[in-house]
Amino acid sequence: MDFVGLAGLLVALLALGISLWGIRDVREQVRRLVELERNRIFTRLLNDVVWEFVDPTDTRANVTHVKVMHESCMLTQALEPMQTTDSAQTAALNEVLVLARNLVERGLAKWKPGMDVDVVTKTVREWQVLKNSAVGLPANLDVQGLRV
Repeated sequence: MDFVGLAGLLVALLALGISLWGIRDVREQVRRLVELERNRIFTRLLNDVVWEFVDPTDTRANVTHVKVMHESCMLTQALEPMQTTDSAQTAALNEVLVLARNLVERGLAKWKPGMDVDVVTKTVREWQVLKNSAVGLPANLDVQGLRV
């Protein structure tokens, strides 16, 4: 066998190996995607059926919000396996408070009666410090890079 034939055979075998690896990788990703979708559907089922057994105790505990929070936590855990349900839920609730504060500061919304703005401000500030420390930013910078 001459050099060109041997080189062609090696290239063909290499291409075959890469294609088999690619097929295996795609199959694994599709399996994970199907598993994730199954988990989302199961989460929806849980959130629909649980209300057959319990009633929300707080008027703020909107059933739709509970469903979305549950799905969000499940997706967060799928992307970041080290996250717990509690940490994912805490992060989501803190981000909601950040958004609410920004809407109020821009004059697009106002706080509901009974909201303790000082507690919200303290929580948002602590959350921002925690996020900043995780990425190595100074503790007194907020989302827009302004001092808090």
